[in-house]
Amino acid sequence: MRRTSTALLFALTAFSHAPAAAPANHSAETAARSILLRIDLHVRAPVGEPAPGRSGANPLSRYAAAVTADPIRIESTAEFARRTLAGSPTARLTPEGTAAFLRQQAAMITADAKTVAGERTPARPQHDLRVIAELGHFHARRLEAAIHYNLFLRGLRVAELVAATYAEKDAVEHWKKLVKIAESAPVETPSGPDRSLRIAADWRAELLRLEASLRDLEEQCCPPDAAVLQERVWRPKSAVELEAPVVTPVPPQLLPDAPIRLRASVAAPAGMLRVAVSVRGATGGFHSFPMEAGPDGIHSASVPLPLSNGADSLEYFFEAIGANGAGSSHPAADSASPTLRLALRR
Repeated sequence: MRRTSTALLFALTAFSHAPAAAPANHSAETAARSILLRIDLHVRAPVGEPAPGRSGANPLSRYAAAVTADPIRIESTAEFARRTLAGSPTARLTPEGTAAFLRQQAAMITADAKTVAGERTPARPQHDLRVIAELGHFHARRLEAAIHYNLFLRGLRVAELVAATYAEKDAVEHWKKLVKIAESAPVETPSGPDRSLRIAADWRAELLRLEASLRDLEEQCCPPDAAVLQERVWRPKSAVELEAPVVTPVPPQLLPDAPIRLRASVAAPAGMLRVAVSVRGATGGFHSFPMEAGPDGIHSASVPLPLSNGADSLEYFFEAIGANGAGSSHPAADSASPTLRLALRR
């Protein structure tokens, strides 16, 4: 039986676990690492359930119930559906934003592969990068399917179930391409006991489960009535609509016997809705404080003395929401160091 190459497994595991400071050989490797990291942050099994793995497991209902690695900073598809129906914005990393990011990074891998088609890359074979690109496309479409499915669960609108089914069908097509690429690789199985990701045979079995899940969805909703097809459903925003404020930290203001003032410069092409800073002291969780713009245009907020008293340092991150409803945070939730630290004098 054909077995997956060590290089393939290495590409999928090492990219996500390699030190952030390690330089990538080229832009495709950087994009691949970003894809794997974002998937790991966004798709986690709820407590007490089996780990979904990078495929997200099956059926779509299970994928739609996935939680995130950091609920404070990263929004799940179920939370996205609730918030969308409520019409409220967020600065958290959204599944909609992640889907757009995964597509962008996958396109980067494809473009880079065309550029270096004639080069030899023994440590990172091109088929490995192509697998990761398809994995990015798969999760981009399945995140959108999960959003539609959660909107269906909350509103019981068949039109959203139909949209979820169509998105799931696209996701399955990407998984088929992934399996085809994986099966074209040279072969040998790694000897180590850690095999957290699917080898080619497992991915073929996963495809059967994905197809069974799709058939279940189709039996529930399809073919839809003509009236259902005319109903409005959720649509992903365009890149322009997703353009969020850019936050740049400014050195904090430290004055004797006065609260610490954390500061940031914020650029919002669509205008500003809200800016805040979340701070954690020696104990407890993060506390959010609204930031106001000063005469110099710099946003700032004072940290209450009780929060800094007894602490060796403060941990914090900034959040901003533009007038278009798009939000961002600094540092980004998927960065190597997702928070800033301020050492306090003792």
